[in-house]
Amino acid sequence: AAAVVAISDISAGDAGSAEGAAAFLRDGGGPLDLGLELRSAYEDIESCHSGDSSRDCVTNSKIGFHGLIDYLWLSPSLHDGLVARLQVPTVAELRCEAAEPGNGDTPLPSLVGPRWPSDHWPVAADLEF
Repeated sequence: AAAVVAISDISAGDAGSAEGAAAFLRDGGGPLDLGLELRSAYEDIESCHSGDSSRDCVTNSKIGFHGLIDYLWLSPSLHDGLVARLQVPTVAELRCEAAEPGNGDTPLPSLVGPRWPSDHWPVAADLEF
C-alpha cells in the first residue's frame, strides 16, 4: 500500500509569524494518512491545554515560537509496552529556567544556547517487549 502524504499550504501567514505558526500547529502541517493506527508515546500530555498556557508542553522553542511539535509514534502493541519516557518541559518550567516570569503573551527564549545546542527538546521512550 502506498503512503499518502500531503502538506498543507500555510501561505495564509508566514510560517515564522504567529499566524503561520498557529496555522501549522492547528493543521499539523497537513493531513498525513499512512493507513496505520499509531499512538503517540506522549498522548496523555499533548492536550495539556487546561486554559492555563503555562502548563502547555513544549518540545520546540526559538525566538518567536514555542510549541509541542515533536512526536514518538508507536503501534498499539508497542504503546502497550510503554514503561517510561523522557519528561518534556512546560512553558512555566522553561520560563523559570530562563528566569523570565513573563505571561502567556511573552515569547519564550530560544532553547539554543551554551547549555543546549538545539531548539528541540528530545523525546524518547523505554518499551517492554
